[in-house]
Amino acid sequence: MKKKVASPSLHFTIYEQVFPKTLTKADRRKIQILESAIQTYTTLGIEYVSYEDIARAAGISRPLVQHHFPDKKELFISVVKLIRAQFQELAVEGLSKQSEPVGQLKEYIRATFYWFEKWPAHAHVWLYFFYLCPLDPELKRLHTELTQVGKERIVAILKMGAASGVFSQGDFTTKAQHIQRVITGTLVELKTEQGSGSLEQVREDVVSLILQWVGAKPAKKTSLTKD
Repeated sequence: MKKKVASPSLHFTIYEQVFPKTLTKADRRKIQILESAIQTYTTLGIEYVSYEDIARAAGISRPLVQHHFPDKKELFISVVKLIRAQFQELAVEGLSKQSEPVGQLKEYIRATFYWFEKWPAHAHVWLYFFYLCPLDPELKRLHTELTQVGKERIVAILKMGAASGVFSQGDFTTKAQHIQRVITGTLVELKTEQGSGSLEQVREDVVSLILQWVGAKPAKKTSLTKD
């Protein structure tokens, strides 16, 4: 019996677009600047951050920041790509631990919440990015491109699950869009409302809801499985 091979799209990340596999000194400096920009965005507000603020946070000179990112909007776009890339790294790490579609879908969903918890400042900036998208066509296009990668990854998981009989058949692209909407809406609620419940409980509720919605079949019990 041939071993199933996951779709290449499951393991594609935005890092492959932004940085090469082997980082140069300049690449590492750019990442340092972007991380410092994220911290200053969350403490000062994006509209108020200057090159000097970012340089001070990074512990480097202002001219060096401007050398790597001469345009402030391009700097913000690079920040957004880095944030999305780091989330995708968590997603790929989770997927690599699972060989079956149900496990992969669970890990993908959970990865969004792990990212939210691990990098709260990134989540804060991402929420502000949401606010700016309707106001700026370029940012709206960028958001569409970045979320497309995740959508394709979910579609690949759903197709494998349907082929092996553990997920229901259907319009996988539409299902992937709905899954993204449920996850995004939940994270926005957690970030903007009080009393939404513990992160762990909300995360597992979302996992359970999505698995039911895609028709996930319960795992078959074996003689070693306890009731």
